[in-house]
Amino acid sequence: MEPSGSGLNGSNPRWIHLEYSGHDIEEVLGAYEVDPRIVKSLLREDTRPRTAVNRGDVIVFLRAINMNRGANAEDMVSLRMLIQKNRVITLRQRKIMSIQDVRESLIEGTGPTSLQELVILVIESLADRISSFVESLEVDIDEMETSIEQGSSNQELSAWRSAIFSIRRQIATVRRYLSPQREALDSLSRLAFELLDRQHVFLLNEQSDRINRSIENLHMVNERTLVLQDVINHEVSKIQNARMYLFSVVTVIFLPISFVTGLFGVNVQGMPGVNEPLAFWLLLGTLTALSMGSAILLKRNGYF
Repeated sequence: MEPSGSGLNGSNPRWIHLEYSGHDIEEVLGAYEVDPRIVKSLLREDTRPRTAVNRGDVIVFLRAINMNRGANAEDMVSLRMLIQKNRVITLRQRKIMSIQDVRESLIEGTGPTSLQELVILVIESLADRISSFVESLEVDIDEMETSIEQGSSNQELSAWRSAIFSIRRQIATVRRYLSPQREALDSLSRLAFELLDRQHVFLLNEQSDRINRSIENLHMVNERTLVLQDVINHEVSKIQNARMYLFSVVTVIFLPISFVTGLFGVNVQGMPGVNEPLAFWLLLGTLTALSMGSAILLKRNGYF
């Protein structure tokens, strides 16, 4: 695609967007006269966010929130960029919505008017979706805190435990890439001084600062999950202790009955009332009185 307007330092600026998983991608990049060493770097199987310079060409590896249907947002998608004086080449394997946004704006005629602005808009769109992802985690934590404060059953607490585990896993996965991504943007603002003017360097630094704020917010969300986990563990422990306490009270109430029935249950000669027709009812009344007496005694001593 060719955005309208003047480029970085050329008269015919071009934006080339490719899928790097194609079997002929090396030939395609070779046809664009991309340095073979840069091609090898761009097509590495696994990359972390970073910025590198090779003879004036700037290579940028970034990560985007995965917004594809059926995918986990935290499985961040790799975006590779080659920034040259009059050309920007971007490569991806899975669809990146930030690229789609910029592409649609160009089709509508409201997109960037220079390659400098194109680079900034792509990075800004990446940062927007990262911020939205972090904000969604904060909303989830807010809902959990409200629900736990209002009281939850043991089953609900177990569900919250699973949800917190999922959030912490997402945080760990995203933070793995965000810290190097911030460093990559900082390096880009320093190394691309020949390709970006002061205004665009300032805008790039703003996006780096947004990534840094997202990292700080993720750290805060992670701390809140730890607090919530402690609260949930405490609530679960309270429920379990209450059940064990009730079980203990019932056991104490029926302990005298167990003793008497055990004593009268021995099959030996000399047991009183064996030949008395009313012996069973006398024993039953005695056991009932013992149970009620035990319950009254526990109640007076504040056990329930």
